Amino acid sequence: MTAYGKTSGHDVPNPPPARFATLVRLPAFAAVATFIVALAAVIGTWRIVHDQLQRAALARFEWRAAQTTVDLRNKLGACEEILRGASGLIAVTAVTSATPPVAAQLSASPAAPVSPDAWRRYVSHLDLDEKQPAVRALGYATATSDGVVRVAADIKSDSAPEAKAAADSSVSASALVPVTLMYPQRSEAAPLAYDLGRDPSRRSALLRAADTGQPALIAHPVAFDTRTDSRRPRFELYLPVYRSASLSATKEARRADVAGFVVAHLDAEWLLGSLEVHERNIDLQVYSGAPANLLYATSDALDNAPAQTLFSRTETLRFGGEPLTLIYTTDDRYLGFGDTVSTALVLVLGVLASVFMAALVYLIARERPTA
Repeated sequence: MTAYGKTSGHDVPNPPPARFATLVRLPAFAAVATFIVALAAVIGTWRIVHDQLQRAALARFEWRAAQTTVDLRNKLGACEEILRGASGLIAVTAVTSATPPVAAQLSASPAAPVSPDAWRRYVSHLDLDEKQPAVRALGYATATSDGVVRVAADIKSDSAPEAKAAADSSVSASALVPVTLMYPQRSEAAPLAYDLGRDPSRRSALLRAADTGQPALIAHPVAFDTRTDSRRPRFELYLPVYRSASLSATKEARRADVAGFVVAHLDAEWLLGSLEVHERNIDLQVYSGAPANLLYATSDALDNAPAQTLFSRTETLRFGGEPLTLIYTTDDRYLGFGDTVSTALVLVLGVLASVFMAALVYLIARERPTA
């Protein structure tokens, strides 16, 4: 007879408890163990499917955000084409309608080379309200012979009070870059005779356009009419028109060669709001300048707490020398009904399969003959 327990001089291992051995042989134990193992496999599978759907949704989100930025660039580019067409009209009219003596007078005079009636007919023919609603008004500001040069001097003297005082005392308050054409006349558009060259909030953009020969953008400029909503986002776009047919080699020569600027007043709210139509489940915030100032936000962009954000992407668009920062965010809405149903279906069917397997094991174990 074998004795279990501790004997003199020898340690004999104790046998497994009889209660545990009995529990292992129970059909319920086998069923529960089967359910736990199957459920763990289901949860692992559900997690893999969930992660794959998340990665696919992230890829779609980033692609749509990038496409939205491209769409905004294209819309701004379409506005630029409007300015270039108008600048061609100005340049051709100035050359064909003036003899050399008159042209010399024209370069030193703030008069426009196109009559107001001809400009009105030209802009009306563009049918901006129907074909390019972002462009609210189109105009032209004529630069005096040394207008842009003096604008550059004024900007430089802003940082030196003594030089600014001397310049103010030596130069009369004559117009530098007055607006001579504008159609249609709207509250957000520059009024006729308004001197853009003496506006501290706009002359830097004029100089940037003159130096580069490219459009210069102002995001959220100061309103001309104080009665308008100053919070409404607006863009202004300037394109230089030179007296010479070719672009001068140096900045100084370009400034002296500027005949004027084509001016476009853009409805930034319409421009940015049109992007939201195609991306209903993506919230957008647009910041301009450095430091960044909030220019536009979709209805839900400011309401979503950071904890609710599922995906986020930041892109920077530089147009007309102005940096625009676009922040795209979204929450669980972006996953869509199909993605949510797919993950839920995997989990529910997996749990049901685990229950079925556990029940099957229980029945088999119960029918097994006991020793």
